[in-house]
Amino acid sequence: MKKNNIGIFIYGPRDWYAGISFLSAIAACAKKHYPENFSFYLVLEQKNSDAERSFAGLVDKVIILDLEKRTFFEKAYGKLFQKDYWIEKILFNAGIEYVLSCNLGFDLRRIKLLMWLPDFQHKYYPKYFSLNEIARRDILFKKIIKKAYKIILMSDSVKEDCRKFISPPESHLAVLQIALNPEDFAIKESDNVLKKYNLPVDFIFVPNQFWKHKNHKFLFKAIKLLKEQGQELKFVFSGATNDYRDPLY
Repeated sequence: MKKNNIGIFIYGPRDWYAGISFLSAIAACAKKHYPENFSFYLVLEQKNSDAERSFAGLVDKVIILDLEKRTFFEKAYGKLFQKDYWIEKILFNAGIEYVLSCNLGFDLRRIKLLMWLPDFQHKYYPKYFSLNEIARRDILFKKIIKKAYKIILMSDSVKEDCRKFISPPESHLAVLQIALNPEDFAIKESDNVLKKYNLPVDFIFVPNQFWKHKNHKFLFKAIKLLKEQGQELKFVFSGATNDYRDPLY
C-alpha cells in the first residue's frame, strides 16, 4: 500500500505550544492506528528544538526552510498573491502530498491543505483582542476556509461556530476530537525534575500561557479562598510570560 506523505508545517508563533501539541497528537494517533497509511515530515520555518522534540519518533524527516534564501521577487510575489511557489517547490519535490497546519494564510497549489482551525474566541471574547487582531483573525480564517482541502476542528461546538460565522462547504469540515494520552505526560527522571525546579512531591500543575484571556486572576482568588479555609495546596505555573495581544499585561 502506498503511504500518504503528509508535511506537518509548524507556522506562526514559536511559543504557541497548543498548536504543536494538537498536531503532534494527530500524528501520534495516525502512527499508532494506521502505521502503513502515513509518512510524516516535520516542516519548520527555522530551527525549532521544542517542535523537533515534540515530534521525535513521529516523523520520518525534518525539513527546515531557510526563508532568507528567497529572492525579493519571490517574497513580494508570495505576499501579493498569497501563493508561495518557493515553499511549494521544496515540499512537492520532497514528495509531500498534503500539508497539515494552522495559521497558514497562503496557497500551495499542487499540495492539498489540511488546516486546523482552533476556535472563534475572538467572536465571543472581543475584549481580549485588539481591533487589528480581530480583523487579522477574520481575514485569516476566511483564507483558510477558501484554500483548505479539509478543515480540521476540535469539537462539534467549533464546527457549529464555523457554520455560524463563515459558512464553509459542509464537505470540507472534519471534527477530530483528539484525547491526549496521560502516558505522554509521565515525568521521567522525576527526582531530577523536582530537584532542578525545587518542587514539592505533590502539586497542581497549571500549564497555561500567562495571557490575559487565560484569567489567572480567577485562579489566584480561588487559591486565596483555599488558604483562608486552611488548605495549603501547592501550585506550579508554566508558560510564556509575554502576551502579544497585550504586552503590558
